[in-house]
Amino acid sequence: MGKKIAGGLFASLLGAGLYAAYQKLDQDKKDKLKADLKGTASDLKDRAVDYAFYAEDAINDAKEVISDSIKQSNVSNVIRPNKDAKKAQKVDDDTDTAEEVDIVVDAEDAIGSEGQEVKDTDTVIFYPGKPNPVKAF
Repeated sequence: MGKKIAGGLFASLLGAGLYAAYQKLDQDKKDKLKADLKGTASDLKDRAVDYAFYAEDAINDAKEVISDSIKQSNVSNVIRPNKDAKKAQKVDDDTDTAEEVDIVVDAEDAIGSEGQEVKDTDTVIFYPGKPNPVKAF
């Protein structure tokens, strides 16, 4: 607690000293100091905007790399549409709406790591309220 009080006193004395020094300056030096501070603030603002654009470009580049990687991978072996999939997705006439099911796919399972062959797996769909899962593929 003593360090916080000492730090606060130091900051207030420093601020008071700077204010007193500023008040002793003549008007030309005050105007020059204000112009210099505005110029520095403008430069910092421009630099911050540039860094924001750099970050946005980096994110867009990463999205493109990931998109190209997915397109070039052998995704067609993992996700295959099937005629029976529509039949499996139908909902009983008793229900008005179908419940959404979250599907979690690990990237290495779906795409495979570099140099690894992708294995075909059966897709199983679970419907709430039905006793047995339905094979879609």
